Amino acid sequence: MKDPKGIAIPDPDMKLKLKHFSPLLLLCAAIVWGFAFTAQKAADALPAFTINAIRNMLGAIMLIPLILLFDRASRNGRKLFSKRGVDITKYEWLAGFVCGTALFLAAYSQQFGISGTGAGKASFISALYVVFVPILSLFFRKRSPYNVWAGVVLAVIGFYFLCIHSDFTIVPADLIVLLAAMLYAVQILAIGHFSPRCDSVRLSCLQFFFASLLSFVAALIFEQPFDGALILENALPLLYLGVFSCGVGYTCQTLGQKYTPPAVASVLMSLESVFGVLGATIVLHDVMTVREYIGCLIVLLGVLLAQADPIALLRKAIRKRRVQSAQTGKSSIAPSNRLSAEERKPTFPAEYPTDFAVRRAAHEAPGQTADFAEELQPKLPGERASGDVPESDPSL
Repeated sequence: MKDPKGIAIPDPDMKLKLKHFSPLLLLCAAIVWGFAFTAQKAADALPAFTINAIRNMLGAIMLIPLILLFDRASRNGRKLFSKRGVDITKYEWLAGFVCGTALFLAAYSQQFGISGTGAGKASFISALYVVFVPILSLFFRKRSPYNVWAGVVLAVIGFYFLCIHSDFTIVPADLIVLLAAMLYAVQILAIGHFSPRCDSVRLSCLQFFFASLLSFVAALIFEQPFDGALILENALPLLYLGVFSCGVGYTCQTLGQKYTPPAVASVLMSLESVFGVLGATIVLHDVMTVREYIGCLIVLLGVLLAQADPIALLRKAIRKRRVQSAQTGKSSIAPSNRLSAEERKPTFPAEYPTDFAVRRAAHEAPGQTADFAEELQPKLPGERASGDVPESDPSL
C-alpha cells in the first residue's frame, strides 16, 4: 500500500508486532555490536578502509534477501525487483547516501582508533555517542532536560578515569575513538530524521552500499592494493563484521528505533559497551586496570542518566497509578467492609418520610406535590391534617 505521495504504508498488524519486539531487537543489536569490537581488534592487521569496504559490502548483500522477505511478510505492496526496475524511491536514495556518508566517516575513525587502544576501552568510549545525541540536538533547537547535562558531567568524569593517565596524558587513539562516537551520533540523528518516511531495511542496505563504495574509493587512493592472502587470514572476523555487525545489527537498530521511544532505544543500545568489555575479556583476554573499570562504570551511569530522567519516570508512574485507581474505583476500604449496591441505597422509614421523598414525588407528579407533601408529614397524637373531619363535627 502507498499514500498519494508514493510512500509505502506498512501493514498495521506487522507494525504492531514490531512495536512489541522492538526492545528485543535493540538488545540483540547491542550484543552484536559489543562483540564486534573484539572482531575489529582481531582484524586490525588489515587497513581500516579495506576492512570497512568489505564489511559494508557484505552487509548490503546480506540485506537484499531480507528486503524481499520483509516486503512479502509486511504486505506493503512493494517488490524490490520488477519489470519497472528497482523499487527504491528518490527519497530513500538520498537518505541512504546521507546516512552512508556519516557511517563511512564514523566507521573509519573507529577502526583506525581501535588499532591503538583496547577493545573494551574503545567500546565504552564509543558509548559516549548516547551523550552526544542530545548535545547535537541543540543545533536543531531541541532543549534537553537537566538529567542530560548531569549525564554529560558524569560521562566527562568517567572519560577522565578511563582514558587520562595519572600524569595527565592521553593516548591519541582514544581521542580518535571519541571522534568516532560523535560521528555515530550524527548518523543516529540522520536515521531518526529519514526513517519515518523510508523502508527500514532498504535504508540499511543503501547506507551500507554507499559506505562500502566510499571505502573502496578511499582504499584505492590511500592504501595499498588489496592483499588477498591477508584478507583470507582475517576472513572469520570480516565475516562477523559484515554479516552480523552490519547485516543483523544495523537492521535490528533501524527496525527497533522506528517503533521504540528514543530514550528507551538509547538506553538499550548503550549496553553495547558492556558486551564489548565481556567480549574483549573472554576472547582477547583484555583486562583493564581498576581505574579504567571505575571509569567504565561512571561512563555507563552517565549514559543511562542522560537518557532516563528518574524524577520524571517516578512522577509518570505515580500519575498512571492514580488514573488506574480512579478508573477501577479502588478505595482504601478493605474489601470485606465494603457495602453492596443494595446496601448503599438510602432507606426511609414509612412513618417518618424525609424531604427526599417529597422531591421525588414532585418529579413524578408535579401537580400533586402539595397534597402528597402534606400527607407525608408526620402527625402527632391529637393532630389532624387538612381534609380530616371528625365524625362528631356539628357543621356536617
